[in-house]
Amino acid sequence: MHVIFVDRSAQTFYHFPDHSHPYWEVMLTTKGCGYTMANRSRYSFYPGKILCIPPNTVHSSYSEEGFCDACISFDDSFLIGQQFKNDTIREFEDDANGTLKQLLFIACTMIQKNVPNLHPFIDAVGDAVYQFLLTRANTRSKTDMCIDNFEQLLIENIGNHQFDLSKAMEKTGFCKGHFRRIFKEAKGMAPVAYFNHLRIEYAKQQLQQYRNTFTIREIAAFSGFIDPYHFSKVFKKCEGISPSEYLRSLDGSVIHPASIPAPLRDNAAKTSLSGH
Repeated sequence: MHVIFVDRSAQTFYHFPDHSHPYWEVMLTTKGCGYTMANRSRYSFYPGKILCIPPNTVHSSYSEEGFCDACISFDDSFLIGQQFKNDTIREFEDDANGTLKQLLFIACTMIQKNVPNLHPFIDAVGDAVYQFLLTRANTRSKTDMCIDNFEQLLIENIGNHQFDLSKAMEKTGFCKGHFRRIFKEAKGMAPVAYFNHLRIEYAKQQLQQYRNTFTIREIAAFSGFIDPYHFSKVFKKCEGISPSEYLRSLDGSVIHPASIPAPLRDNAAKTSLSGH
């Protein structure tokens, strides 16, 4: 496999204008979050994100905070196999060890040093990059796993008054603005709205089971709301009725626990036991 060039950012960019190449380009973001526009589509990037850009594809990149990247370009031999189509942008993520970043940085260092047998060495790096991308094509993405783990974290902290959602997002490794976008794309709600949804669903389950045992104020506290007035406001926003109206609607109704998501049922049982 013949490598056309390898390079990495010598400065931080905020906007890289429209451009294209007559060859495949593999771009790895090493710093910052933003998005690349290509073929009228928007592709988010963040540290570790990989974009494979087909030949002659006009693309540009934008970032409010600034970004750096590293890239490697190949001739048409990059089309070996069915993993890459000539007109399709492919998205991958580097692994936890930063293997692609290491390969590209090593290649850049060797080019700067102009070592003997440079071209065969760079082509060998290109082969390694291609094989690495083939392995990543069948690997569940860091984004998917991060969103699943974050959702589980929210479920585990439904009743935790001290849980800091903003700090939790910071610990994901993504920029908060970018994480909000990808979470909303996956779950249909931003993290704050989704967390409120989980808490209100849990509160509804508690109201169903313990309406004759605990007050609305107590159930609000079990559900992570210290202020019962804030609880009522969020409840009405989510359900269209107040908690008191919801309680009245339960009189004579049949409760169906199976309609409550299993993680919430399990968490509800633990919190209810701790509440006695």
